[in-house]
Amino acid sequence: MRRASLAGGLALLGGGLLVAAVALTDLTGIGGSRPEGSARAEQWLLSRQSEDGSFRSTDYAVLRAGRSTTAVVLRALVLSESAPSAERLRQVERGFEFLDGQPFDAAPVDYPAWTAALTLQALGASNRLDRHRELARRAVAFLRAVQLIESNGWAADRPEHGGFGLGDGPPRAPDGAELLSLATTSAAIEGLVVAGVSRDDPMLVAARGFVLRCQDLCGEGGALGGFAFTTAPVHARSKAGLDDRGCPLPIGTTTADGLRALRVLDDPRDAARRTAAEEWLRERFSAERVPGFRAEQQHLEAALRIYWSEAASRVVDGSSEQGRRLSAALCGRQRADGSIVGDSAAMKEDDPLVATALVVTAWARLTAADGR
Repeated sequence: MRRASLAGGLALLGGGLLVAAVALTDLTGIGGSRPEGSARAEQWLLSRQSEDGSFRSTDYAVLRAGRSTTAVVLRALVLSESAPSAERLRQVERGFEFLDGQPFDAAPVDYPAWTAALTLQALGASNRLDRHRELARRAVAFLRAVQLIESNGWAADRPEHGGFGLGDGPPRAPDGAELLSLATTSAAIEGLVVAGVSRDDPMLVAARGFVLRCQDLCGEGGALGGFAFTTAPVHARSKAGLDDRGCPLPIGTTTADGLRALRVLDDPRDAARRTAAEEWLRERFSAERVPGFRAEQQHLEAALRIYWSEAASRVVDGSSEQGRRLSAALCGRQRADGSIVGDSAAMKEDDPLVATALVVTAWARLTAADGR
């Protein structure tokens, strides 16, 4: 937490891999008209650009380096543009030029694996993979370097194998999995496939294995449909906690992330797993709350409402009743200046730059005619 046709091709040479850009299809439904507030939100985002082309948070020190926030804003702007003005195109290009000059692991680090994944998504959605070939190559190479695989000491039988953490520390076993998550892994899978990495590449084969283990909540092979946040340790597998058997309780954000990853990987062996995840989300869907949390966990649930909306937009049919409700609920969050804020600081959703970019992305996907 989704894929569409990309003009042109890209050959990325690195790690012994030759790849070509591929088409990503059938990921979201065709919604109605984009909410009126989207244009105001997009204009607010454009107004936050710095002289160097970056989009920097003024609320959180960890986001002031501007790499992760620039990537998430660029993704929102390119997904939402239909007939962009020349000035808007110049601003977007300046954002990519800023990322061109930034090593993903430069200090101070600000979620580099997430940044690399969203950079690839934004390049693909805007047909800029050829123009920024070196930036795309570096993003793929960085993700390859930080994945929890054998070259970093993670044996194939380890539950963490194949996943991605935030990439802000050494990925070597046994300590490199501290911030391992399905969210980052799903974003990386999407970015890598958009960039043309073959689904048969060992990197994506390993990532698929991690995704499947996140759906194996209690050894039932994914039949329950929902997804956990990570694979290990047990106490960290779900933000909603564990059930009476000690198994992780799935929630809406992680299940949307897992479903998105399985759709992108498009492996026919996973058809039953995709169907089970779709049913889990359909039965528990809410436009206002993150499904899966218990009543006494509202403080945890409130911290993920914006991210849930963005994740759900990747897997919900925008023309359905669920899609329309989701879009309308987001409209109610907009402030007079066009920006949007979440309900909690716990996951930085109270930062308007982060929240506005995620909501613009959700609106664009819910109304996209091409499935981006």
